[in-house]
Amino acid sequence: MEIITASGVKAKINAAPFVDAMALQQVVLRESARSGLTDDLKGKALDDIKGVDIATFLPAIMQMLGSPEILAAIMRCLERCTYAGERITATTFDDEEARGDFYQVAMECVKTNLAPFFRSLLLGLSEGQAKREGSLK
Repeated sequence: MEIITASGVKAKINAAPFVDAMALQQVVLRESARSGLTDDLKGKALDDIKGVDIATFLPAIMQMLGSPEILAAIMRCLERCTYAGERITATTFDDEEARGDFYQVAMECVKTNLAPFFRSLLLGLSEGQAKREGSLK
């Protein structure tokens, strides 16, 4: 998927190898639990979360953004992506203007690599719920 960053640079986001995407998923889940984000979301439906002030989750988000493990996993996944036509490396965002695009590029990479896991998980959960509800009739 190609995106145009806030500074106008084209970035191409590609799926990482399965093992790297799975490592990203594991560290995000672990850090989400450590940060208290999972406690904040417990018992809430997706529709309940839409429109909630992001400040509610800010402490958890800040803790996750400060995680060296999450950064390392994201950087590993970014290795197959490009920024301004160049492969993303540890020095890609050294330039001050490029730094402003880091979180946008990183979040697109996270979404690209984690969405398939969660889509299939949610599908499996909804199918299981439908079967349980059908058996109650």
